[in-house]
Amino acid sequence: LKDFAAKKSDLYIKILTHSAEAGDKDSLAYYVQSYNKLSRLETQYITNFALVNSSREVSPLVALTFLTVGSYSPILDSIAAGFTPEVSESAYGKEYIEIDSRAKAAQVGQKAPAWEVVKDSVVYNNDTYAGKNVFIVLWTDSSNACYEYLFGLKKVYDKWHKKGLEVVSVCMSNDKLAYEHDVFYLNMPWVDVLMAKEKNNPITSSLALVGDFPIGVLIDSEGVVYARYITPDDVDMIMKELSKRK
Repeated sequence: LKDFAAKKSDLYIKILTHSAEAGDKDSLAYYVQSYNKLSRLETQYITNFALVNSSREVSPLVALTFLTVGSYSPILDSIAAGFTPEVSESAYGKEYIEIDSRAKAAQVGQKAPAWEVVKDSVVYNNDTYAGKNVFIVLWTDSSNACYEYLFGLKKVYDKWHKKGLEVVSVCMSNDKLAYEHDVFYLNMPWVDVLMAKEKNNPITSSLALVGDFPIGVLIDSEGVVYARYITPDDVDMIMKELSKRK
């Protein structure tokens, strides 16, 4: 993994260099292609390691760390199928099987699982946004990456809100003071709630969202999971497509 990381870092620097206005665009395309190929090889390497070592607790640990972020894949089931009873009953095994099951139920193209957040004693859930496209985003306080993401999302929201886009954001934090500071700073025009940052958080569990914040899932007006782990720019492009349905 260190070898993969070093090679990817080298390619990423080359991509940045050739992304400059005067950069060599042919070389840029080559380095981007090489980076993507290396990322696929890394995933294959990790997957193979988890499959070969499925009789050991390191298998679900590695799979949890590297393979459960993103969309559901049948390979997750294949890894779980190889667990011995001892591995399945281990702490990592139980957690992996649970996340695999949740991811399968919340994959793109399926009816969104039931979810719910509460703000000032008011409940917001699937029914609240029936007939609307709702983007649920998870973020954390004191994060420049989250600030940039949410400011970008505000622009998309302003553009599409009157055309059927709703946003619900959930701050995963145990620091209420930092959260209140960020809410004032961000001035979000949609429903935002504070939830304790813990492994089995209700919203992350129901929508099977794991990984680094910010992360989000878009549920369309028919209540179907349309996209996962997307950026505000992605939301903008998707809304353009969804608006053509009408």
